[in-house]
Amino acid sequence: MVIYLVSLWGCQENNSKNQLELKRRADNMTITHQHSGYTAGPNQWQAFLSCWYKAYQRRHQVLLSESPDYPDLPILSKYGLEPAQQQVTGDINEAIDKLEMSLGTTLPKSYKDFLLAYQPPLLEPNVVYGWAAAIGLYAPVQVGRAGILEPELVRIYEEIAEEKMAFRDIETTDENYFVYGIEQDDVTGRTRYLRDAIVVGKYEDDSSALILLYPQVKTADGEMEATILYHAGQFRAPSFAELMRQLSFYETQDITHVPPYSQKLLQGTCADKLPMVNVWWK
Repeated sequence: MVIYLVSLWGCQENNSKNQLELKRRADNMTITHQHSGYTAGPNQWQAFLSCWYKAYQRRHQVLLSESPDYPDLPILSKYGLEPAQQQVTGDINEAIDKLEMSLGTTLPKSYKDFLLAYQPPLLEPNVVYGWAAAIGLYAPVQVGRAGILEPELVRIYEEIAEEKMAFRDIETTDENYFVYGIEQDDVTGRTRYLRDAIVVGKYEDDSSALILLYPQVKTADGEMEATILYHAGQFRAPSFAELMRQLSFYETQDITHVPPYSQKLLQGTCADKLPMVNVWWK
């Protein structure tokens, strides 16, 4: 009897240890226990955005010298407007409060700091050579859920995932999903996150080129996973701030591919104006 009880207790202890180990592994495969590395504020954002747009202008001049018809369509589209068009009507803090209320969620600090620094006006299509292109960051009143703002795109993604065609691995495991930086696989997406994703802008003139926040994935300090979509893939960052650092490099450097770029590669660029602390991704 004693031997049986000892044996039973030993099995229960082993089961408990196994459960704790499984929980530990599960926790390590998410980012809920990780700090995003974001510690900046609106002032750092202003310096970063100013550096970014100036670098974009220099890069655009180079592209114009190579192709005189190269369109001027910056992600920071506000800075290309006339001063009067850059003005925002109403209080930006009130606009942020209304946006959080309409979404029913608290927005991450890095995104709110960006809004305070940039204060995006209404994003209007820019007519270039006869075609309209809406590229840039949305004003708070334009921000919303992907299922409402982009229902057709969401439907297409969901149908593809359901049929398990080219995107058959789109509902990836935690082990593969929660990988960031240059080790991330661009097909490790989760279609089920898309409908409730928060659309905050577009980085290119393409129906799928959305800038998103995924409220389903948050860091320990409340930053939402931030994403850009592109054909047959996506890039995900632990925060909106890191995503914008990556996009600044994408738009201002002589490169041929979308993010991710290594932290080492970002050094010496405008990304330094928005530094991250204790970065745990490559």
